[in-house]
Amino acid sequence: MTTPLPTLYKRDQVERGIAATTRRISNAQDRPDAGLKADMKRLFDVDRAIGVPTRKGPLSRYAFFDGPPPGRGIDLTYSFECTFALLVAERLLNGGLTQLRAVTRVRTIRPKLDAKVREILTHYVPDDQRRYLPLPSREDMVFLMTPLGRSADLDLEKIVFCSVSDVGGSLVDFANLREPVIAIELVNLVTLLRHALERIPVRKRGRS
Repeated sequence: MTTPLPTLYKRDQVERGIAATTRRISNAQDRPDAGLKADMKRLFDVDRAIGVPTRKGPLSRYAFFDGPPPGRGIDLTYSFECTFALLVAERLLNGGLTQLRAVTRVRTIRPKLDAKVREILTHYVPDDQRRYLPLPSREDMVFLMTPLGRSADLDLEKIVFCSVSDVGGSLVDFANLREPVIAIELVNLVTLLRHALERIPVRKRGRS
């Protein structure tokens, strides 16, 4: 038996889902630790602060919102794609990118990232009756690879999605840049995040 995902998640669910996925939890509880909570707040703040220019281009959309975010204090909800984009930004930040670069990098890849997420979700639907989550095989893994320097800020060719068999070739291509490269495996992250979100109840506002 499978349970369909709800369309949208509240901020508390987003934070707790990412904390469970990354294991950045506080005192072995299901709450994000102080560092993760601060990281996510800064990423949201940077995304808001940049805004969206009127011209078309790779930065003509938000990283973590499907549309213009309302004013502060509004009880926002987030799609799975937005939640996963925040998780990817957290991984980039953890890997060495600055907050600004993590946000702009995610803005640049959101169309391709969303397509990959939807593709993965159609193949790996966790069963809510299973106690342990079956993870994808090595052959099914998909990696997001990007340099940690400035060269990929607005260059889509410097941000690639590849299978396990293509990782070596991509690393060779990146070697000429002489920059550190981060590789994020997406299939396991999508599956783990979905598994976590399915088990996080909605908490009423004002209650812990």
